[in-house]
Amino acid sequence: MEAMDRTAESTVDYYSRAFSDRFPTAVSTDNGKEFDHRNAFAYLDERSVMWRHGPSHIHEA
Repeated sequence: MEAMDRTAESTVDYYSRAFSDRFPTAVSTDNGKEFDHRNAFAYLDERSVMWRHGPSHIHEA
């Protein structure tokens, strides 16, 4: 089997992980790196970006 280029290998790895972990499989590319564009936290996690949850926008009565 021929060696895959980096983008193709990244895509195959993403889909393998997505199906095994049951992630949504809609992806976008960011400089050749794929991520689930429907989940901002998945985007941040993929890039190891530190983030925190803010307060809820729904206030309890």
